[in-house]
Amino acid sequence: MLRIYFSSVIFILVFFLSSNQAFCEEYEHDAVYHELKKEYKLNEDGSIEFHYYKKLEIKTYYAFHRKYGETFIVYNPKYQDLTINKSVTTMADGTVVPAPDNAFNEVLPRQAKNAPAYNHLREMVVTHTGLQKGAVIELDYTITSKAGFYPLLMNREILSKEIPVKKMEVIASIPEDAVLNHQATGIRTAPEVKKNDGRKHYSWKFSNLDAHPSEPYSPKPYQFLPMLEFSTGNIAKEIAAINAKEAKSTEAFNTQMEDILRIIELPGESKKTERIYQLYKFVKENINHYTINPAYYGFKPRSANKVLQSNGAKELEACRLLAKMLQHTDIEAELVYAFSHSSTRPEKNLMFPAFPMVQVEYERESLFLNPFHSLDKNPLLHNKNLSVYFLEGKRAGRIIPVKKYNDNIFALTMDLNLDKKDNVTGTAKINLSGAFNQRLNFMLNQEKAVNSLANHLGLKFSDAEVNVESSRTTIHAKVDAGKLSQLNGLKSFSMDNFRLKTGEINLSRISDKRKNPLSLDFPFTEKLDITLNLPDEAQPIMDNKRESTHKTKNSLFQCKIKPRSNKILIERELTIDKERSSQNFNYQGMKTMMLYTRMQKHNQILFK
Repeated sequence: MLRIYFSSVIFILVFFLSSNQAFCEEYEHDAVYHELKKEYKLNEDGSIEFHYYKKLEIKTYYAFHRKYGETFIVYNPKYQDLTINKSVTTMADGTVVPAPDNAFNEVLPRQAKNAPAYNHLREMVVTHTGLQKGAVIELDYTITSKAGFYPLLMNREILSKEIPVKKMEVIASIPEDAVLNHQATGIRTAPEVKKNDGRKHYSWKFSNLDAHPSEPYSPKPYQFLPMLEFSTGNIAKEIAAINAKEAKSTEAFNTQMEDILRIIELPGESKKTERIYQLYKFVKENINHYTINPAYYGFKPRSANKVLQSNGAKELEACRLLAKMLQHTDIEAELVYAFSHSSTRPEKNLMFPAFPMVQVEYERESLFLNPFHSLDKNPLLHNKNLSVYFLEGKRAGRIIPVKKYNDNIFALTMDLNLDKKDNVTGTAKINLSGAFNQRLNFMLNQEKAVNSLANHLGLKFSDAEVNVESSRTTIHAKVDAGKLSQLNGLKSFSMDNFRLKTGEINLSRISDKRKNPLSLDFPFTEKLDITLNLPDEAQPIMDNKRESTHKTKNSLFQCKIKPRSNKILIERELTIDKERSSQNFNYQGMKTMMLYTRMQKHNQILFK
């Protein structure tokens, strides 16, 4: 009887596992595009037509309940007309179900919810009916934009989607006398070009495009996925037009600025750092952040005067406002885009990946500010291969490489004393360079910046002396590391909190079999060097020194814990030398190395 029972259990388990495997293989993706077509047409009068068609097959219940049951189309009714040409579903048995009239509903886009200046935007919600596993959705629509709404015909198409694409075509149609700049990255392709009726037609065709998984710590899509970009013309004329329009509102802006300066009581000219910070703080705290896609307003920022009147701005508008305010107070500032050398050059395409910033000249070097980002989250410090593109002023249109910063290093050195009451105190020296160097925070509010760093490390600092330089910040302080903790009848000195960047990495989210490259924002080195002085009666539970080294192609971890007479010497270092790993990266090796950094023997010393 027992044998029959176990045989039945084994049969059920085998059946379940095999069925589950078959299910996973059959429905590896929730849906698949049988066909995807996007057509962009620049008319002779400057208007632009965008034609979209998709034929998508549903594979899972999740696909039509949550993921693909509705299509959302955002447009600007002031300048664009939307036409739904076709919306039908073909069920698994071949029954064709046209979308009823109540399947089309207009709502306010979520992005415009708290942005009164953009409450005229609309989002057409197309609800697909007749959905089931095996059903095929077909949707065809056209958006026509009035002449002048977009400065150029342009597009930046990520070719790899979250689900497979069996057939895809991208078309650009322009007048015969127009010029189309185009390039493809991450894929080898060339357009088919035809000329007829006084027009040029560019067509890119793709088949069997693989899906890319959604995985944590992945780079931005444009950094590693195949991409097609094209545009007509150069944006230099557009920048000049924006500047000319802005000049008309200068008088009104100056009047508002005088009122603002009386309110915030700007420090004297000798306190330039505080003046910069006060204006930065004003924009950050008083201007709401509008996260509107630039395509919805034609890539045209509003004037600084209108931004002040509305108390809200998009990222570029906020930077532009800050630049104008700094200039008004005789501080040299310029509006720039910061972009990667590997990206499309910004004078060719307004849809390029970039950070709007304000470049401020300060003590013979440049500071970079963005009111909607914290001062210590400066993207320019995270990547050494960036340039800035000047949007306004005498250098408008110029591209200048950003000065290379020091390596990103966090180094903590401490000389600690353990007393008879298990208190751990001593002195500390901290070196912060590159992306770890929160220079502006230390310059503007030293006490707050030091306390924030100490809290992050689980320490208490006192009598801190801070030396702020452009390349690094150095801190000397008295330190209180608290008391030894109790652990299963023993006492423990823990070093687990003495880290910055590695504390942000959640290892459980890194799969050994991931497909996407791994992105950790920036390469870095963390160093820990501790001398722990012991009283005579201390009894550490370790007879021999501990030494560990783990190395991969892109990373290195070393740890040495050496007992000496009445002291223990601790050295620990972790280096990851690339901010983005390649697609053939050894994730298991990386994960093993990160686990080494978290192991108890590398982070804890026990005492009787």
